[in-house]
Amino acid sequence: MLVFVAPHVHILPQSKLLLKLMVSVKRLKWENKRIHVSKSVAVVTSFLFVILIFMLANLREQQMDLYHAALKNNVKKNDWISQEDILQDKKQHSGGDQTTNDPNYQPRGVLDYPISLLRNITEPIHPTDVIFYWHIPKAAGTSIKSLFTTCYKLARADQYPDRAESYSFIHNVYNVDTSTLPGIARAKKKGLIQRDVIDVVASSYLHEGAALFTDEHHGRVFVMMRHPVDVAVSLFHYPASAVWERTYKEEWQNMTLMEYALSTDPELRIDNWMTRYLSRNIHNEITKDDIRLAKDIIRFKCLIGMVDEFEDSMNMFQSFFGLNVIDSDCVHNFISHNKLNSNKHGLIDPKSAEYKVIAKNSAIDIELYEFARNQYQLQDEKLLKNRKSWNYRQNWH
Repeated sequence: MLVFVAPHVHILPQSKLLLKLMVSVKRLKWENKRIHVSKSVAVVTSFLFVILIFMLANLREQQMDLYHAALKNNVKKNDWISQEDILQDKKQHSGGDQTTNDPNYQPRGVLDYPISLLRNITEPIHPTDVIFYWHIPKAAGTSIKSLFTTCYKLARADQYPDRAESYSFIHNVYNVDTSTLPGIARAKKKGLIQRDVIDVVASSYLHEGAALFTDEHHGRVFVMMRHPVDVAVSLFHYPASAVWERTYKEEWQNMTLMEYALSTDPELRIDNWMTRYLSRNIHNEITKDDIRLAKDIIRFKCLIGMVDEFEDSMNMFQSFFGLNVIDSDCVHNFISHNKLNSNKHGLIDPKSAEYKVIAKNSAIDIELYEFARNQYQLQDEKLLKNRKSWNYRQNWH
């Protein structure tokens, strides 16, 4: 008789004993037939055999409970980034599909793990807190990460260009990959945050990135928002010229903006990117619960900046976190030099057919953007009062 044992769960001592008893009973039954034991003994044997079956079924149920408890434990230990997700992410970065939803984790609210490891915006800043920059593509991300190290002298976790991961500093950058799921999984396993050597970590994966933090080292989210249509236009121009990217395809060079706007190719564009990555629903239809969760994270967890108010946003970032700046004009000079407020591709006419198609496809993100802009305007002086100086992990001059 076969006994089911859940994977990674040891057979209980009682089940071993019962297996031996069952074998003994079977042997006894065959011996009884051979020596023609009395009918009453045979009845007793059958009765005991039935009892053993029920007891083994009971033990199987207990073992399944232990197995599911072990799974739950693994979730608490941040092992919930599934192998499927990691494999899909590798495929994505070599020109394949986007990540899929992990069945072991379904986000429900801001109080659930791992979002619970991110402090609320109104909570005091603790010396062990780490800044978590949630990076929205084509929303001045490269400039912001440069400002972290040049103007604010923050130790930033990021993979250094053209260098393999080394988990060491290269020009004020701690060389670790937090832009992909495999990189985040490795960083978690190696205890990146617990090393207490970095001030800021950046990633587009909000939920997976949040899992890097711990009950002793919470994350503080900062995000720079840009209008979804402007993001879409920048993303349209980028893949056509980014020949260095592994996802580059030559046929994209001759694509029109309208073709891009109408495309359903997930390698090229994902509609309502912000809402999907905030709710961790990349492929499926967006629900009211997804929108509610996205807004709750923006409202309760994020210090919000706006690309079209970049200098004011960075000044607020500096004040909120109590950061030192190497020069009072550093941010202003950086913006002037890099011309962040200009768009080399130009803006598209809101009355154009292309704009209308993009806006329709991005309707949920536009709603979220307007909600975030309202929250940005509500982030008044109350958030900036009684702020302590930031606890710098590295003393660079």
